[in-house]
Amino acid sequence: HGCIGGLSLVYLTLLSPGDEVIIPEPAYPAYNILAQASRCEVKYVSCLVPGTQSSWALDVDAIKAAITPKTKLIVFSNPSNPTGYLLPTSTLEAMIKLCDERGIYLVVDEAYREYIFEGDYTSAITLLHTSPFVISANSFSKSMSLYGERAGALSVVCASASEAQRVLGQL
Repeated sequence: HGCIGGLSLVYLTLLSPGDEVIIPEPAYPAYNILAQASRCEVKYVSCLVPGTQSSWALDVDAIKAAITPKTKLIVFSNPSNPTGYLLPTSTLEAMIKLCDERGIYLVVDEAYREYIFEGDYTSAITLLHTSPFVISANSFSKSMSLYGERAGALSVVCASASEAQRVLGQL
């Protein structure tokens, strides 16, 4: 089912009714739909740079302020769908650190990573080893012109065999 199938698996496996999902916005509409299917609450955090009408940046402090004890997952796309915004490496690392410290899953949807023509891009795949809470979702459908095939992948790296068993047991 492509990236959406993987994201559905993540939501329905890791979340329980009443948990919270933080979605930086604007965002791909399926993130909210999957949260509703999981019977979770959604908290949106705006990525619009204050004082602008079309500049975007993920604000780690705003996300940190939105976290509650019920927050279990933060999800966003990088590059952003729909804005095309590229997350700086330092911001991605700060998000991973925040999620690791709080035990919150960070899902980075990288379905459009093959469509970057300028700017610096760091894939979450290169940082999976830094935290067991990082999940990278990807779609081969777009990058390999397999639009009707719905081929995708999830990437999770575990620090130990016991951690791998825990994650695989959940998925």
